[in-house]
Amino acid sequence: MSLYEHSEARGGLRVDKKATRTDSKIQNRRFVLQCIYGNPSTSRADVSRTTGLTRATVSEIVSDLLDEGLVLEVGTAPSGGGKPPTLLAIAEDSHHLITVRLGASRWTGSLLTLRRRIIRSTTVNSAGRRGAPAIDALREFVGELIDSTPEHVLGIGIATPGTVTPDGMVREATMIDWHGAEVGELLTEHFSIPTHVANDANAIALAEHSLGAHQTNDLLAIKIGTGVGMGVIVDGRPFAGEGFAAGEIGHISILASPFGNGGHGTIEDVTSAVAFARHLGIGDPSFVDSGTVFRETARRLAAGDGDAIEMVDNGGKGLGTVLAMATGILDVKTVVVCGPVTQLGEAFLESTRSEMVARAGPAHDPRTQVVYGTVDRAEEHGAAMLVLIRELGIL
Repeated sequence: MSLYEHSEARGGLRVDKKATRTDSKIQNRRFVLQCIYGNPSTSRADVSRTTGLTRATVSEIVSDLLDEGLVLEVGTAPSGGGKPPTLLAIAEDSHHLITVRLGASRWTGSLLTLRRRIIRSTTVNSAGRRGAPAIDALREFVGELIDSTPEHVLGIGIATPGTVTPDGMVREATMIDWHGAEVGELLTEHFSIPTHVANDANAIALAEHSLGAHQTNDLLAIKIGTGVGMGVIVDGRPFAGEGFAAGEIGHISILASPFGNGGHGTIEDVTSAVAFARHLGIGDPSFVDSGTVFRETARRLAAGDGDAIEMVDNGGKGLGTVLAMATGILDVKTVVVCGPVTQLGEAFLESTRSEMVARAGPAHDPRTQVVYGTVDRAEEHGAAMLVLIRELGIL
């Protein structure tokens, strides 16, 4: 069962059918795989003790995993009396994973081992790739990554802006001009390799929750780049909402524009790289590279530039306005800010925190933390984890 299936996305806990013999076998296999995956090496006896499964059941499952090449026997452990136990480990390089991170100005494709060790990455300029031609370009890009490895590819993980359904349809991604694009199905059929697609902020949330240093089962991950998005983890599960659009905060109107024009701007109007580029006159407004924009803003901020200081303050306040509502409604105490905006440093987060306190007033919980992400290349790792969850049931 996928963490991103509809019932999981809604947080459903009701059991609506009995477990069949096949269901139990699959569950046990995943349990054994998780146990082996979670250790550098372990024995059949240790797996049996950890899972509570009989040694006979564990031996049968391990035999299948050895035949499939997913697990290796890697030596023996010291004997406690009798025959030394044989150690098992995940065959890290027996299968590879492919991930693609889709951005407004560039796409990054990576080849990873089963333990998510990145073997190689390649980046291409994505400017002008929209609509159907973008799908053709993505198919070609993925094909090149597949051709770069002689190993079996377990699955393909795509992290994309926009609203994504559990079966990999991109309902709406304005940045790429995809509307009802069956990205997952098209790539799966073309390559005969399972392809799983997730919203980029949701991929980041999954990685930060599972791999980050936050130690919480409830987390909001805010990605700020060309646009602004939010991934939501509640009770240790990704939360997607009824229409799979939970966290689409970019076009939420804040109470008033901070630029004194009497208007009501959205969060993206004050916090995104596009907003920073427009108000600070950085680069070509029609082609915004978010990394370059925030890097230049950080340079000006360090030099004491008044416009940059004001923009960072306004951007942080805009985010704080939305987060005061989000954390108040969901009662989530950990907010992780990710993406190129992290180059702005603590000044941005201080404005965010102070505005959250001002907006929430006495209702603000002082335990609420707003911090930068701790996982490097979180989108790729989140997309890889999605493949591992759905194909092997391991995390």
